[in-house]
Amino acid sequence: MRSGTFNFWIDRDTDPNVFSVGIRRKWGSFQMGDEACVICSDGPTLAATLRMGSHNPLPLFRIPFQVTLKRRHLVTIGWSTGTMKVYLDAELIAISGETGQNATIFDAA
Repeated sequence: MRSGTFNFWIDRDTDPNVFSVGIRRKWGSFQMGDEACVICSDGPTLAATLRMGSHNPLPLFRIPFQVTLKRRHLVTIGWSTGTMKVYLDAELIAISGETGQNATIFDAA
């Protein structure tokens, strides 16, 4: 599989309560090899899933995700063989293996 990145913005003007409990949001989707990967949030959790909506979805990561909404934030998800990295405003906040079972979470400053 080729490496790549996916970016999206979190903006307080368009998404003021997006990380509140009970709020779900699809941020987008992109191709990873032959499959589509969907990025979404469910309350204060950010997740990436392959084959979402199928009978056998594959979670790649689920990480706790809390940001201050005093300004816009850029989220970047990068992947290469076997690894996904999640960045918040260019700071690495999580690394996950292919199945998401051993995600390493970093404190975002």
